[in-house]
Amino acid sequence: MNLLHESRYYSPSTFRIGFGLSMLLVSCAVFACQPKATKDFKGPEAAKINANLLQLETKVRTEGMSLTSAIANTGMVMVDNGLLLDIVTNHLDHSVEKKFRIPGVTIRHLSAKYNRVSVVIDDLSLLSALAKIPEVRTISPEYGARTRVTQ
Repeated sequence: MNLLHESRYYSPSTFRIGFGLSMLLVSCAVFACQPKATKDFKGPEAAKINANLLQLETKVRTEGMSLTSAIANTGMVMVDNGLLLDIVTNHLDHSVEKKFRIPGVTIRHLSAKYNRVSVVIDDLSLLSALAKIPEVRTISPEYGARTRVTQ
């Protein structure tokens, strides 16, 4: 007995249309839940910045909060009233290192072997300047070491 050809069941084409429409609705819902880039973070630069950092920047800008109070209870690491960031680059040499010498950005560690830079920023608007460096792949907050306590 072929169930697809009986009149009380949907035809294959009706099923495909219904399935396609439901997938479209799910895609729209998922897209709508994604964090929106702020007015300063658009284009390919916004794709380099971690979504949690974009949300934090929006929170600071719209609610007028200080950076330290916005970071409280997020797990992100503060150093000298600045936010510690982990930046992954395509490659890292002396010429790329010079590009990170931006006022308000403090370089804490460079690793050419792992193509990583650890910096501290005191203003979230500096995320845009860091993301505009062509060699930068991703910018993420540093969350620090996680430890497990055993008893």
